[in-house]
Amino acid sequence: MPQNALSIHQFRALRWLDEFFGTDDSAERNRRYGAALDRLDDAAFDVLGQTVAGVQQITQQSAPDPLDHLDRHWLSGSYFPGVDATVVRRSLQDGYRSAIADAQKAGLPLHSVWVCGTEDSSSSDFRVDHVVGPTAVTVAIITPRPQA
Repeated sequence: MPQNALSIHQFRALRWLDEFFGTDDSAERNRRYGAALDRLDDAAFDVLGQTVAGVQQITQQSAPDPLDHLDRHWLSGSYFPGVDATVVRRSLQDGYRSAIADAQKAGLPLHSVWVCGTEDSSSSDFRVDHVVGPTAVTVAIITPRPQA
């Protein structure tokens, strides 16, 4: 059965995270996890702030468009009209904090995917869940289908 790119996807910002947290150097990966957890626990945490800038620098990406896409469509709430923008931000922060903590504890890399869990673009279902597998911790950002 062919993959349905409309229901499961990995946009460029998620690939950056995979590269950032997927280093083969376990000591460096652990350092990155620790730094990310410190930032995620900061009351002034900004999804587009220092953590993302660090990922961008380490993965040597210079094009701002994936971050612009994340900001304009996801964090603004325009993609998911049934989900308040604060829910999107809080879910991403809390979901990644939990996944990174489990990945650090297990000594595994982190991988992320986006899953459209419903065709109803007005749905309020927005979740960030994860599973600890034998080779990686996989994060699933589960959302409604974006509004066209």
